[in-house]
Amino acid sequence: MSSANSAAVNAVLLTNFASLILLAVGETFVIISGGIDLSVGATTGFSGVVAALAMRDLINAHNGEALVLIVGTLICAGIGAGIGLINAALMNWARLVPFVATLATAVQYTSASALQGSKMARANPAPLPQRRA
Repeated sequence: MSSANSAAVNAVLLTNFASLILLAVGETFVIISGGIDLSVGATTGFSGVVAALAMRDLINAHNGEALVLIVGTLICAGIGAGIGLINAALMNWARLVPFVATLATAVQYTSASALQGSKMARANPAPLPQRRA
């Protein structure tokens, strides 16, 4: 394999897995510090659903692509930071064990994502396939 081809493959891999790499690095710091965070996946899913809804509305309002992407990114970052603060409050002020605190928020935000997704499906049902005669 040539070095140019290898560099292209590496660039594609980094682009495709950038979000997972960021999550893994963040989770690594949590584990090194002696903690555990079970809500990472639920936080990612919930922030993605909320950002997708906001971005859909911005696109429908005919806003520019750059604005839509910036707003979606800021929404994801804000929700992630907010859920992180909630987890920190549960662990530090409510004195819950990190396993219990992050498991509780993981269940809560997974349920909220599923609920919002089912509302969207009912509001915009997919057309049924036509039967062939």
